[in-house]
Amino acid sequence: MRQLLLGVAIGLIAGIYVAPMLGRPGLSPEAVSQSMEGLVSSVSGDLAEDERPSDDEAKRAVFSYRDWDIAADAGKSSVRVRRCISVKAGIACAMQLELWWVENPHPAEAIFEHSNEEWHIVRMTWK
Repeated sequence: MRQLLLGVAIGLIAGIYVAPMLGRPGLSPEAVSQSMEGLVSSVSGDLAEDERPSDDEAKRAVFSYRDWDIAADAGKSSVRVRRCISVKAGIACAMQLELWWVENPHPAEAIFEHSNEEWHIVRMTWK
């Protein structure tokens, strides 16, 4: 999962960064390679547990983002944060959602930001 998140982050950043150069005459593989080296070195690896949301903080953020009833449903559900990396938009995390009203656990990915001493989800996808 770490490789997937890292690949997605690098691919998005590379696409945004390299796209304007594609229309220029004289674009060489060396120029693209040098651009990519700078991007890869700027993406960090897994974050330590104190630099990312805990499972409980992620659960509160997921329920808040989805407008689910945290008082009624959170006690019977769980969210497990698997891995997180730092990206420009915040902290990208892979999670496992176990919701009492859904039969099987579901993988999810979210971008978190930390403000007012709480973690908030900026964007989330789940399957």
